[in-house]
Amino acid sequence: MRIAIITTLASGGATNGALRITRALIDYGHVCSFFILEPSGNSFFIPLLDNDDSFWIPALFKRWSALTTPEILTAAATDLFSDNTTVPNIPSFIHEDIINADIILFRWVAGIIFSPSLLSAISGKNIVWVLPDTYAFTGGCHYTGDCCSFQTECRNCYLLNKPGYNDASAKCFHLKEQIYPLLNPTFITPSTWLADKAKNSTLLKTYPITTIPHPLDITTFKPPQNRSDLRKKLDLPDDVFIIMSGCEHLDNQRKNIKMFYEALTILYEQSPELPIIIMLYGHGQSPELAFPVQHFGYIENETRMAELYGAADLFIHTALQEAFGLTLCEAQACGTPTLCFAVGGCPETMIPGETGFVVAETTSQALAEKLRSIIDDRDSLCSMRQASRAFAEKRFNPHTIAATYTKIFQKTLVAPGLKINNPLYAELTQNQIASLASFLYGTEQEQNLLKQKHNSLIKEHNALREEFNILRWNLQHPLRWFFGNLYLKFIKRYINTSKCQNTH
Repeated sequence: MRIAIITTLASGGATNGALRITRALIDYGHVCSFFILEPSGNSFFIPLLDNDDSFWIPALFKRWSALTTPEILTAAATDLFSDNTTVPNIPSFIHEDIINADIILFRWVAGIIFSPSLLSAISGKNIVWVLPDTYAFTGGCHYTGDCCSFQTECRNCYLLNKPGYNDASAKCFHLKEQIYPLLNPTFITPSTWLADKAKNSTLLKTYPITTIPHPLDITTFKPPQNRSDLRKKLDLPDDVFIIMSGCEHLDNQRKNIKMFYEALTILYEQSPELPIIIMLYGHGQSPELAFPVQHFGYIENETRMAELYGAADLFIHTALQEAFGLTLCEAQACGTPTLCFAVGGCPETMIPGETGFVVAETTSQALAEKLRSIIDDRDSLCSMRQASRAFAEKRFNPHTIAATYTKIFQKTLVAPGLKINNPLYAELTQNQIASLASFLYGTEQEQNLLKQKHNSLIKEHNALREEFNILRWNLQHPLRWFFGNLYLKFIKRYINTSKCQNTH
């Protein structure tokens, strides 16, 4: 099958998950094209926008950031609210790989999904949406916390600076209600936790939802041949207990690394003699902890990441909200047992007690106590290392997962798509114009560029409106349209006949 994978960003956990799905599908025999919103410099990625439109990503995130505050996001343990009434101007000329695709596979598509030109181009396609979080069935948040409004209707959102009856969450929610029947999508979630939430939501409860874990490259993520040699290579001692943790950004409140630090402080106060080294990765400053810390920074290379996993005795993931937890899967593939809180889909990434540990109470004290019990019984981790690898080989096998995806593809329904005469087309185009108008700030050069785009969009919108009005007039007066066309054909034939007679 020909598959077009579409996601917004060129990096991040959701994009990495999409890339792994893509590789698995290619290895299985499918022809895949990978689309992102803007140019990235990576030849594998096909941009939906050209270089002149590269302002859209920062503009989108600035717009989304203005809707809420860091304090609100921290309190809610979430990291984004995506306002999908803000729509980038994806050109009406869509790449031929999308036009010719059999399957359109969406991943993290904030800022894309409400593009009128894209919604028109996918008409007649089969749509599969792989959910990385809760965004598809909410008014804009990517993790809902304790809020259950998505089960009825989003509005008065506590994440927003200006919550209200018709706030940004309500507008997004109602736009999605109009959009999804045009997509006729099949949804795939990486965990049953996320699937259950989706099935209980107003927006998705009538659509097919299947749970398939993310695939892993188990030839890259694999146990080291010799852990002692690997630790020497990484400048780590061989006779200590190494705990690994981290995330893309260490200050991410949802990932909750701070609670891991607190647990280590409690552990040190109780047992300062424990031979422990902390191995961290991710953007941000390494904290001052009682136990020694080795910070490797942000790791993009998967082979390097596999080495860090393989050198550790235990990998800890302390997220407060998580749909699945790719790092938990990666660590086990490298033969390293894992530990997480009983939140989201994290417990589904392991066999608790056999390949990892789950802490029921989400507190630093409970985490410290569990850590102490694991360290006291660390000899049992040897058998868990083998079990972790065996589990990962079976559960996250790319070939098996690609085969499951292929079966899903064969059952998907055709998307009607967005027709130009649908009033929603004009509404979404107006959203694009409003989006550009809201971005008119900054340097004079930025303003001139945005004004040009703004004027271009207005012209396009006016042309579409004129075409729509003509179409509507024809539908209202079909006989007049018919005889008008007949008259034009007669005039053209008369003119052509006269020309022929004059030439002779």
